[in-house]
Amino acid sequence: MTGGSTNRSLKAINLTFVVHGRCQECEEGRYGNLCNETCGQHCLNNRCKQDDGSCTCETDYKFKGGKCILRTCPANCSTCTSLDSCDTCVDRYYYGETCEHECIHCRKGTICGKSDKYCWSACADGLTGDFCDSPCYAGCETCKKKNANICSSCKTGRYGKNKQYLTCNNHCNNNCVNNSCNAWYGLCDKGCVNGYKGNNCSDTCTGHCLNKTCQQFNDACVHGCDDGFYGRKCFYTCKRVESNCLVCTSNGNIFSSCTRCINGSYPGTSGKCVPCEPNCSGGCNSSGGVCYACVDGYRGSFCNVSCASNCKSCLQNNDECNECKEEFWGSDCLKKCSTNCKRGNDSISSCDIISGKCKHGCLSESYGLQCSLSCDKHCLASEGGFLQCNQMDGQCRLGCENGYKQTDTGCINGKVGDDSAGTSGATVGDAVGGAISLLAIAFVSGMFIFMLRRRRKDSIEADARADEEARTYEQLHERTEQPIYQNQNVDDNGTDNYAVLFTDTNI
Repeated sequence: MTGGSTNRSLKAINLTFVVHGRCQECEEGRYGNLCNETCGQHCLNNRCKQDDGSCTCETDYKFKGGKCILRTCPANCSTCTSLDSCDTCVDRYYYGETCEHECIHCRKGTICGKSDKYCWSACADGLTGDFCDSPCYAGCETCKKKNANICSSCKTGRYGKNKQYLTCNNHCNNNCVNNSCNAWYGLCDKGCVNGYKGNNCSDTCTGHCLNKTCQQFNDACVHGCDDGFYGRKCFYTCKRVESNCLVCTSNGNIFSSCTRCINGSYPGTSGKCVPCEPNCSGGCNSSGGVCYACVDGYRGSFCNVSCASNCKSCLQNNDECNECKEEFWGSDCLKKCSTNCKRGNDSISSCDIISGKCKHGCLSESYGLQCSLSCDKHCLASEGGFLQCNQMDGQCRLGCENGYKQTDTGCINGKVGDDSAGTSGATVGDAVGGAISLLAIAFVSGMFIFMLRRRRKDSIEADARADEEARTYEQLHERTEQPIYQNQNVDDNGTDNYAVLFTDTNI
């Protein structure tokens, strides 16, 4: 092979064949029909598709938008070619090489230049100038971008105009709600504080409005009237219609009804004040008429329901008795007190409402909480012939009769019998000594009883006689229906004379 043939063969290898105006294959780093386009950066092995230049990217890159870009860009970048340079910023609200600055000087939602931070639309509130780096006039909330003294809106509490533009050089009236007023004319656009009315809230409310609050433009009261007044502007007094009325309602300027009255009355169905119910004790609620308490014998909110038949008084909200009529007890006063209970000087029951205990003690010859037990038959009787014992323990008040002594269990036989049969080997001296002791005890006991009866005679005489007169009938009538006798005296011959005191009245 000659040298010329070799050169022609090498050219054939390096040549890109062109068929019908299109290269069959491109060299590395090139693409297009004529292979006249350069593959993008970061294509793997610097190779890309001939048709469109797309390629498989190097590690950490991805193909997007016709080029290989980093898979992860700096925080505010939308696209980037490296970690040190952003192509575009997120939503274009940032500027700087890596979009590290926010366009806070521009109005929110607008964009700024990435390289020069120029605000393309408008400045943030309070700023003006091409680059929004100068403040507006003090009263402006926003102002024109080219003129700091021409306000687009006023700060809260400011208003004012100069021909066709806002100046915001005046202050709203302090009586405007939230210090807010119309930017052009200063009218309070959110209403007036309590007590004021008018366009500029410079006038005071009239009448007796509740909380001193009236409507801004017609003076009508917003929340109603102070107690005692009615009407749209609360000029009228409730008492001009109803003298006992403290609080009332109305339909416009027309009186409707009273809702609270003076003590001792309440609003009736007609809307006028009526007296408390007659069975109320201590008055009633001045709005609803509910009684504070009831007189004896009645219950219910209006004390118009009678208590149970034997109740002297009962609880207001139910039928439970809290005091019974004479001779009854129990929550419903259906149980009868013992007939042996002493009676008091009033009409209240003679026994306790809960336990039935006799309040004033027992009649003669009975004892116990309810005086249902009989005194020991060996108790000494009073001058009137009745056995006397203590209510709580049944102990004889005057002691036991001769031959008996008082113990915790009552009167027991006080005589000591001969115990020689039961005791073998007892000495005669012991028997004689015991007999002498018994005689001595009997003598002392007799003397003691004699002196005790003499000493108590005067002190109980009046009480015993009064008891005898007041209670003899009841006690004797219950104990027997036979004629009752009493030893009046003994004649000189030792013969008892008797007189019939009472007989059965049913004979």
